[in-house]
Amino acid sequence: MMEETEKLLLQTEKTAERNAVLERMIAAPEIIADNRYWRKLVAEKESLSGVLCLRKRLLDVSKERKECAEQLSIEKDADIKKMLVSELDSLAETEEKVCLDLSRALAVKQGEEDAVLELMPSGNRSARFCDALRDVLIARAERLDLTVKTDAKKDVILLYIAGAGAYAYAQGETGTHKFLTDDGTFTVTVTALPPHKKNDVSIPEKDIRIDLFHSGGAGGQNINKVETAIRITHLPTGIVVTCQDERSQLMNKRRALETLKKKLEKDREKKIAATEDALRKKAASSVVCTYNQVVGTVTRADGKYDLQEYMTGRKKV
Repeated sequence: MMEETEKLLLQTEKTAERNAVLERMIAAPEIIADNRYWRKLVAEKESLSGVLCLRKRLLDVSKERKECAEQLSIEKDADIKKMLVSELDSLAETEEKVCLDLSRALAVKQGEEDAVLELMPSGNRSARFCDALRDVLIARAERLDLTVKTDAKKDVILLYIAGAGAYAYAQGETGTHKFLTDDGTFTVTVTALPPHKKNDVSIPEKDIRIDLFHSGGAGGQNINKVETAIRITHLPTGIVVTCQDERSQLMNKRRALETLKKKLEKDREKKIAATEDALRKKAASSVVCTYNQVVGTVTRADGKYDLQEYMTGRKKV
């Protein structure tokens, strides 16, 4: 938890510095005199308030938790130690919640609101753990007020996550999830994929060059003396299409543009597939979470958790 807290505090440090600058600027007489500029600065300051409020809350809770831990380390009285342990658990849970809220606020500010989580088992024997992991990820997402829809393609499970901070949450789960059991070790690779909207490919005029030429024929009187054939070059990609099947230039152009659009769609699909493959490869290279069913613990970068608590969507130390 301390690692996550420090990361978020460092991530929002520049925001706090910018807020301090804005406070000084807003109070300056020469800026107050320029009402339009002053209003712009006030609006910017207000846009930072949500993140800064959570940052201050995180600072306060973190400080309180550290003080509680220090007191616990030197306390001798058993009853007081029991109270401090309970208080420390409560503070740790509060700190986790504030961290999640701050992560969501930052994600919303960055426009990251949707994501797809792909769950891929390493083999047939890992499939049952893929189902269990799906339930865990859904439970944890719902604790963050995110909505989740599921889909399955063969052995792969897809979670479509929507809501403020969805992509940030998905990124946090990306990596190999390892299950240690009495029967062996099983893994499921989880990859955060950006959602792809089914938008039609647009072809701006500035991106194409059109050349006209004579349609080919058998020769003699069948030679087309009018330039009805069309060659279209898509400048950004270098894709070239031609059409000379129709009798009119307009029809050939229409057919050529339709062919170009199909080729661009295929080109886009190839790029998306290549990007997703790279993301899967990166996710498979690191372990993000280990579920030790032998001893009943879950281990992540920010600490160890009780397995039963974690499997219900909670992360209580």
